[in-house]
Amino acid sequence: MAAKRKTPEPPEPPERSRLTIYLPPEKHRALHLRVVAEGTKITRLVEELIDEYLARPARKGGQHGR
Repeated sequence: MAAKRKTPEPPEPPERSRLTIYLPPEKHRALHLRVVAEGTKITRLVEELIDEYLARPARKGGQHGR
């Protein structure tokens, strides 16, 4: 009788924090359709955009993104 092989456990996903944003339904639908068409996920897109934003020098003057 052959011994049963133990399947290696998948690696733990990296630690994540949850971020909630509110969008108008039509914008959320358009975003969802676009990422599906591109074969990615909203989380990945947002993470890439945040990485790009954080790579830029910080603005001075306290305009809060305006």
